[in-house]
Amino acid sequence: MKPQVKAFQDAAAQACQQRGFPFRRFLGDYGLEDLLIEADAADSSPQEIAIRVLLECCVEGGKFNGFQVGFLAVMTYLNERLGRLGQGEQQAFRDLANILTTSPTRQAVDRWMRTHFP
Repeated sequence: MKPQVKAFQDAAAQACQQRGFPFRRFLGDYGLEDLLIEADAADSSPQEIAIRVLLECCVEGGKFNGFQVGFLAVMTYLNERLGRLGQGEQQAFRDLANILTTSPTRQAVDRWMRTHFP
């Protein structure tokens, strides 16, 4: 398993533990296992992994599905893998949450990602 994929798996397990959510459920019911297998095979970047998790695990029917464990896993992963955003971190993640609740398109999430984690 590639380091960036393993790091996301670890961040997801950590988020599950913090929220008392079964990690196996994240892997199976939310499709994380398949996503990680594909990301490993494609040698996806950390940004691409985060985008896919947000859009494939945290969005259903064109809006945020309330899966906060997935959102927390992405925030943890980005902070650990790409570095903390510093003073504007809380606002940046609020902006991401707003995107997910209002217009969770790949373009919008990708634009947010490129702005904060180039």
